[in-house]
Amino acid sequence: MYGTAGSSGKGGNFVENMLKKATAGDPIRVVADQVLTPTYTVDLAEVTRSLIMTGAFGLYHVSSEGQCSWYDFTRSIFECAGMVAQLTAVKTADFPSPVKRPSYSVLAKAKLRGLHLSIPSWRDALPRYLQERSKKKLLASAGPMVVNA
Repeated sequence: MYGTAGSSGKGGNFVENMLKKATAGDPIRVVADQVLTPTYTVDLAEVTRSLIMTGAFGLYHVSSEGQCSWYDFTRSIFECAGMVAQLTAVKTADFPSPVKRPSYSVLAKAKLRGLHLSIPSWRDALPRYLQERSKKKLLASAGPMVVNA
């Protein structure tokens, strides 16, 4: 998941971390053998609200539509942001970690669809996130507004 509020425990989110690395000119290595569904928190919140409003109970999987590898997602981040980066696809085995991640973590959303609820694709969400991110940065750089009465 990624959103404009970031993740305070991780110093941002994956999108922000990749943008920082590209801006710094760092070489970026990202796994290409793990498939997931990146999900924008705004879309997740909207679908969760709609789900609550149905009054239905149970366990529902909610994530963006579509799927991609971490590498494909990262490449799309740079394309949408209009950035060029030193990006290399690698295998999970190239990143030894005590955390074992599944190679395929795409959630089935049949139960959600059964309620006629849907969520936008990750490809639609990413440009909207980057646009919202730009607006927030612009507002933050403008500083506090002073209103003369």
